[in-house]
Amino acid sequence: MEMPPAAAAPVAPAAAAPGPFYMTGGIYAPGAVAPDGTVASGAARVGTFRVWGWNYDPTRPGAGGSVGTASFDLTGRGQIVAGGAWVAGRFAILAGTGEFRGANGQVDVTEFSPNAMRAIFDYSSPYAGT
Repeated sequence: MEMPPAAAAPVAPAAAAPGPFYMTGGIYAPGAVAPDGTVASGAARVGTFRVWGWNYDPTRPGAGGSVGTASFDLTGRGQIVAGGAWVAGRFAILAGTGEFRGANGQVDVTEFSPNAMRAIFDYSSPYAGT
């Protein structure tokens, strides 16, 4: 995740307050981001993600006390839209555009640090139209 330029440093989940949140950042190819959030020199950005939602229980670890919506915009390929409650590092894929049109399934997220995570998309695309 890349924090907006005017934003403060990320707050530890246990110190977070209930209420709205918004995050945005770059999407990079697998292996381009180290667990501490450092992007490898020369790594190409392949998209942008945006997450917004509500933190209803800041005492739960990670994003476990949150509900939200996320869009993963993959440059030239389309968008995957996910949302709902964060349960055991997973949340639902609700829809998609471009090559992801009609996608449904789940996103598995592993948080490496406050500034780095890995998202694995497990989805099917039932849309068979033109």
